[in-house]
Amino acid sequence: MNILPSNEKIEKYLDELADEYKSLLFNALVSRSKNLDDLSVSELLRLDNEIKKPLFENYKKQQRRRKMFQVAGLTYMLLGFMMFLTDLGFTNELDIISLMSLIISFIGVFITIFSFMLPTLHQSSTQYNNKSEKKSLPLLEYKVITKWRELEGIVNDISINSNVKKSRYVTEFLFENKFIDNDEYIKLKYFLKMRNNIVHSSADQYSIEEINVIIDEVDKIIDKIKKIV
Repeated sequence: MNILPSNEKIEKYLDELADEYKSLLFNALVSRSKNLDDLSVSELLRLDNEIKKPLFENYKKQQRRRKMFQVAGLTYMLLGFMMFLTDLGFTNELDIISLMSLIISFIGVFITIFSFMLPTLHQSSTQYNNKSEKKSLPLLEYKVITKWRELEGIVNDISINSNVKKSRYVTEFLFENKFIDNDEYIKLKYFLKMRNNIVHSSADQYSIEEINVIIDEVDKIIDKIKKIV
């Protein structure tokens, strides 16, 4: 599906906004780094994802749900409080209506507290989904792609800081510069082949167990590299 703008005026402003975004993103990256030599590609990718997060549909739904609960909670609290004061003003004693108004107010308090807990509950749900994704082949295949992108970002950081001018393959660069040993090199070559087959919809099929095993191995390699650099 073509999502490129057909309106030339819109396209022009999009180009201008893209340049402004790149400038703002670079300034934000510089502000988070100690000096220009410490600029990190992986940090740039993380920062870019953080900035675009409010545009993601799931995030917007979560925020709308949170605001809805907050409005409902405050409404219940205010309604219950007004009922309590009104009834107390007329009867000057506690009765069934006063009790109901207090219950309504407590429900409002509970809903309001719940609305502020939603991000934490969402995070717990995400952790559960991370466990569930190990049983989902499409999610695992997507994780292979993103994991390779993370590895590329780390290598770009290393190559920039090492003043490497020549473009190199990720695995060769890591092996030639002694960041990984021969066994790890073979694992990354296999992982790259898997990633390429997934991206290009190759006829080669990988089992869930096979993908989980290699992802765990790549995670160990990435942790090792991060400790070195």
